[in-house]
Amino acid sequence: MKPSTIYLCGPMRGYPYYNHRAFDGCQKLWEDHGHTVISPAEHDRNQGCNPYELPLDYNWSKHWDTYPLADCYGWDIEAILRRANCIALLPGWENSIGSRGEIAVGLVAGHHFYDAFSMKRLRIEVDMKSTFAKTRSRIRF
Repeated sequence: MKPSTIYLCGPMRGYPYYNHRAFDGCQKLWEDHGHTVISPAEHDRNQGCNPYELPLDYNWSKHWDTYPLADCYGWDIEAILRRANCIALLPGWENSIGSRGEIAVGLVAGHHFYDAFSMKRLRIEVDMKSTFAKTRSRIRF
């Protein structure tokens, strides 16, 4: 694989320290292989949201109080559409509604997908009916 700009995609909410350790490990791996990495975890910290400053018993399921969710997702979508040309998926992405949204944007943009740790290319297919059903059950119409 030639050097690319990789967007890291994976679950954050519900994981200790918002899964920053996994994001940081993947970022280093891809950078060590000559790639440019766009990391939401690094972006959070650049916005002043450092989970390492929070206690371990913090409610990791809630979003930052100081960084609005709309701003966060706006940055993610812009990064995927305008700066990245590939997406690396961290473990647990399948159960993350945020990750699935980022994947949908990546599919629209025509990006290739990779396993974040093995760096192997992945084939991603989206069953919109199933995705809508999962989202609908969470929203509870």
